[in-house]
Amino acid sequence: MADILKNLSKYFKLKKYKLFTSEPKKQKNYQDIYFSWQAPTNWKIKEYPQIKLHRLNFRLKEELGLKTKFQKKNESIKSYIRNIKNSQIIVSIVNLGCHIANLFDKKLVMLSGPNYHEDSKLNEKQITIFPTKFCDLHKKVFKHKKLRNRVGTLPKNTNKCQCMNNINENEIFKQIKKLLNGKI
Repeated sequence: MADILKNLSKYFKLKKYKLFTSEPKKQKNYQDIYFSWQAPTNWKIKEYPQIKLHRLNFRLKEELGLKTKFQKKNESIKSYIRNIKNSQIIVSIVNLGCHIANLFDKKLVMLSGPNYHEDSKLNEKQITIFPTKFCDLHKKVFKHKKLRNRVGTLPKNTNKCQCMNNINENEIFKQIKKLLNGKI
């Protein structure tokens, strides 16, 4: 077996069989936290209020000295993936960012208001934060589904939804500290 590895390494010009080690590759983090906050136009109710995000960002920088980055409007998918890959913790609404963070085994704080994916609780490095109270519209629609899949078409009058506004920014801060301290 060692001869095969030696020959393959020589053929592919690899030193010390680096291709075949199961040792995790050390990855550079360019920012501590990446905020994935955008939603498609028809799902704008999933976005966390910008003012709260900026207050949270200010607090993370001032109190914990963290380096943060926000998802840009119309950011390319390549840049989006690179930013998630190069971050220690991802704070995301329920969108593509959650799936990419899980793919790269990143620590994730998922902000779940009007929708939720039940399979997200399978990731050990993920914390899901729900609103302190659901808006009247979603309280009725998801009466028995608080921790079950809540996806599909948008109900009428969704512009009245206040679920994301009811997610406490102090709770997000607390959960980020918990992930940083390795308590999860």
